[in-house]
Amino acid sequence: MNRAKDSIMLLLLQTFLEVQKLGCKTNGRVVSDVMTSTPLTVDETTSLEDATRLMLETKYARVPVVDGNGLLVGIITREDIVRAACQIKAMGKKLP
Repeated sequence: MNRAKDSIMLLLLQTFLEVQKLGCKTNGRVVSDVMTSTPLTVDETTSLEDATRLMLETKYARVPVVDGNGLLVGIITREDIVRAACQIKAMGKKLP
């Protein structure tokens, strides 16, 4: 391997070992101990503009998407919104 690949592999190994150490210090806690129990959600018919506004006004980079019955159908991320905006711009349409 060359030096660049060796450096990347070493960094990945160090990162993995750090995460592994943290995982060993959870003291038996489970997901429900640390999760957001009442997350903000958006309906699957929420406009991208409204979802963007919600994410900008909060600390969230990801928001669960629910259907009309409140069942989880997906997740919208900031990356999804940026990708959609780039696709809209590439099609020559004007962004709101």
